[in-house]
Amino acid sequence: MVKKWDSLADKVWHPSNLAKAAAAVLANHGAAGLDHQSCVQFGEHLADELATLGLALREHRYRPQPVRRVYIPKPGEPDQRRPLGIPAVRDRVVQQAVRQVLEPIWEPTFSDTSYGFRPGRSALGGLDWPHVGQVFRVERHVTDLLGNHPRDEVAWGITDLGPDAVDASHLNPFVRGHWGIETRLHYVRDWTYDEDRSQVRTQQGPQVMATLRNTAIGLLRHLKLPNISRAVKHLDRHPEQIAALVLG
Repeated sequence: MVKKWDSLADKVWHPSNLAKAAAAVLANHGAAGLDHQSCVQFGEHLADELATLGLALREHRYRPQPVRRVYIPKPGEPDQRRPLGIPAVRDRVVQQAVRQVLEPIWEPTFSDTSYGFRPGRSALGGLDWPHVGQVFRVERHVTDLLGNHPRDEVAWGITDLGPDAVDASHLNPFVRGHWGIETRLHYVRDWTYDEDRSQVRTQQGPQVMATLRNTAIGLLRHLKLPNISRAVKHLDRHPEQIAALVLG
């Protein structure tokens, strides 16, 4: 049962919550956003920055800046680059502040079978096969037959043979013949929210988005329908049930 709150906005902009969020962001020493303000510069005027940010949030004047797009080399493929979106430091502080408020409320309501992007858990924790010898991650760059429409794909593989028995050179031929192996949890997240194509990949962004996705998936499971896809379609036809689902 989720505790009912009249408002959560004041919890987000509370000075102690913003200070905690800023500490988490600055500890990452991330790159500057579109305004070119670094973590060091933000930290040099931390009290003033947080006071200004808190006031803007309270007065509903806060607007996030556009995300700075950069391209970085792909590991193992120096001629290929992948895009990253870097929010401004101040926006990352707000993202973290929101996460700190929402996560403790909704985390206890999530399904016990949900492991992705949760505190103290990982996707590997969802494996429940007693004879697993190793789990391996596979990445590949894919194009069509003409070399167009490039994209990156990631999959997880499972084998009962340990690392001492088979290495990557032995596993690769099997993977090529059985592409598409993914955990059910990842399938739900990507099929429902198109997670793999998300360009939010830096700082607090992925964690915030993951918390929101976990919250939505957890709520959808309360409908007791056979799968998440059917639950989404059900709410499309009965939008009046959304408020009842959220408010309990």
